[in-house]
Amino acid sequence: MSAWPPGFDTALDRALFASVETLIQPPGGGPLPPLPESRMRYVLAANGLFVQARTRTLEVSIRLTALPPGLPYGEAGEGIRLRHGPVPHALWVEMKRRAVAACPNEWSGYVLVEEGRYRLIEPTVHRRSATHIIATPLPESYRDALVMHVHSHGAGAAFFSAQDDAADQTAGDGVYVAGVLGRCIDVTQVTVTQRLVVWRWLLPLRLL
Repeated sequence: MSAWPPGFDTALDRALFASVETLIQPPGGGPLPPLPESRMRYVLAANGLFVQARTRTLEVSIRLTALPPGLPYGEAGEGIRLRHGPVPHALWVEMKRRAVAACPNEWSGYVLVEEGRYRLIEPTVHRRSATHIIATPLPESYRDALVMHVHSHGAGAAFFSAQDDAADQTAGDGVYVAGVLGRCIDVTQVTVTQRLVVWRWLLPLRLL
């Protein structure tokens, strides 16, 4: 019996199937096999089509869309888990402080987990203004340690621009929480918006 589904005849078909599989949520209520680190998959469930991913820092299961009712699948759970606990309040304050110091220009930083602890690093910035920042991308070796990529909009509002959408969809940073800091005039007045990035998927997220 072939290990490949019918129609998966080319090397590309099989490589894609092996790297990102699609599973059915067991209708009897049993769990799916654990997802290895650095992998993602799609899951067909009674309550929708889900994308699931797992890194050293995050575990996510997010519904992408509804499916027709009555399909003979089980229901998938939805949520995001920071595997090392919440990002410390002090780290949020530090990000806001740095964004305010950079205002009216934009600021950018990455939150990583190293040796079980959260750490904030800033990329090398080549050019910045009130509407744009160009910096050295996060090295690929840090991808699995990444928790958040945060940047500011200076004195502007906290929202994801078309430029932000393109950056998150093409940067290749994998799975992480993206954040924007706005109204960076005073640390106590900074506003925040967040979303989840799972490769090219940009997914709404309540504030962590």
